[in-house]
Amino acid sequence: TKAGNLTGLCSSVWKCLANHHCAKAVQCWSKPLTKCATSTWHMLTHQKQRKALAANVACLRGCEAAHQDDFLGASFCVLDKCAKDLLACKEDKTCWTAVQCLPQTAEDCAMNSLDAYVNQPLFEDSVKCLGQGFQSCGRRAVGMVQDLNIARAVQCAAQCTHKPPETLQVLV
Repeated sequence: TKAGNLTGLCSSVWKCLANHHCAKAVQCWSKPLTKCATSTWHMLTHQKQRKALAANVACLRGCEAAHQDDFLGASFCVLDKCAKDLLACKEDKTCWTAVQCLPQTAEDCAMNSLDAYVNQPLFEDSVKCLGQGFQSCGRRAVGMVQDLNIARAVQCAAQCTHKPPETLQVLV
């Protein structure tokens, strides 16, 4: 898929949401928004949580960069340099809940999504659109999450908003 074809490709997303079978496959992936809303909110707005997340991401990226063509070397780098901080996350209920959210969703949704991708062209096009969007915007979004000024703005705004409910209703 060429980036220049995003407009045509992404028109499939709205059609997908209007199609029962396609929308059902998409809805599965919205579970992190409903299951992990509170823990994810805390991970992004509380300074201690945010620092730990940024440190873990930086460590993992450092190992990836230092050992680009060496899976074993990268694995030992993670064990040697990142393991303590990753274990500390497991001891923190908020951190661990947020970290478990996506893998659990992937496990729950993988086979149904794979089936939908292979058998529903509308879903396939929608996934390609979203993937292209994440590729185009994802790096900027990660950079935004790591920016301390953004964190302060979110904390400030959080003081003026209602506390997020334990579960969010996602309309998909």
